[in-house]
Amino acid sequence: MKSNRSEHSVPSGRSNPSQRPSINTGLARLGLFVLSTLLCSVVLEVGLRVWFAWHQEAGLEQLSGQTMFVEPVDREVGLGDIVRPSARPGVVYELIPSVSTTFKGKHLRTNSEGYRGAPSVEHKPERTVRIMGLGDSVMFGWGVHDDEPYLERLVEALNEKYSDVNWEGINTAVPGYNTAMEASTLESRGLKIDPDLVIVGYVGNDMFLPNFLLESRDPWRFSESALIQFLFGRSRPAAQLFNWPYKGSHLVPDSYRYMVGVEGVRIAMNRINELSRRNGFELLLMSVTHRRDRVEALRLITEPIGIPLFSALNHTNRSMSERGIESVRSPEMVVGPQDKHPSALRHAMIAEAVLEYLERTGQIRQLMTRVVNRSSAAN
Repeated sequence: MKSNRSEHSVPSGRSNPSQRPSINTGLARLGLFVLSTLLCSVVLEVGLRVWFAWHQEAGLEQLSGQTMFVEPVDREVGLGDIVRPSARPGVVYELIPSVSTTFKGKHLRTNSEGYRGAPSVEHKPERTVRIMGLGDSVMFGWGVHDDEPYLERLVEALNEKYSDVNWEGINTAVPGYNTAMEASTLESRGLKIDPDLVIVGYVGNDMFLPNFLLESRDPWRFSESALIQFLFGRSRPAAQLFNWPYKGSHLVPDSYRYMVGVEGVRIAMNRINELSRRNGFELLLMSVTHRRDRVEALRLITEPIGIPLFSALNHTNRSMSERGIESVRSPEMVVGPQDKHPSALRHAMIAEAVLEYLERTGQIRQLMTRVVNRSSAAN
């Protein structure tokens, strides 16, 4: 009896020769993919190391001999040109006094004390409410003119609307400061100013270390991958160039570790609150972040301490809606396409929000009564 199996059929248990080319092709493609990936990774690794070496910005260790402002002749003025190391514990670095230059396309002036703005008098005049600002690049007025930061706008509005007393603002903010550095500034410098009200400006990166204080690493060391460091936001050059908040901790020097994280903010806020209690000035913590989750996270820190927290978010949203502006990232609200610091318009909105808050809580009248009584007692 003849078998029904074709003479071309393959016996059971044997591979079909016609399938072998497809298997071999798949393996070849997989090998090519792996090899291509490895080659691309090597090229990116080498390229990033070259890029890191070329773009490594000056850190504080390279500014150790800088005491006076020197206008660069071959490039624009950068942050490293207008700051110097500070001898005051915890302050770390400060603005160079008596600077007059163009910074981020706008005029920048610092007074003899190293604060942005007009000259200040150490002895507070009679019938004067002195407002001190503690903050970082936002309160400083990164990318706006000398008279456009929100503290300047606030003081201008107060003098126009409540002229029975003189209102004076002293802006001690420095780009890059975190809350711990602001607390040290208040303790070592601010108390001499004799403020009646201290406004602490808080932004989302205030629990991080300023990027140029991170430890500098040799870009050619082979104990860590430049590609991995870049992808996970753990490289100092990338953090500096793109203004990314630094996500890692391996480059935070031991001497600065107390500044970072939620606990760093909590400790600093406790210090500021204690200084307010002991020295008799009013305290306002103001958040300018546009994210509600960050505002609520900050509230969890400050409520147990007893620091009043005010967010400019609702007023800013209302003002944007009235002007038909869709987002805080819209061109009208930022200083430039690649720089998301607040524009002069947003600074004006923040100043309006603070003024509205001080009026609503009765703090303006309290401050005015205090200085009037103080002047009467002195006479």
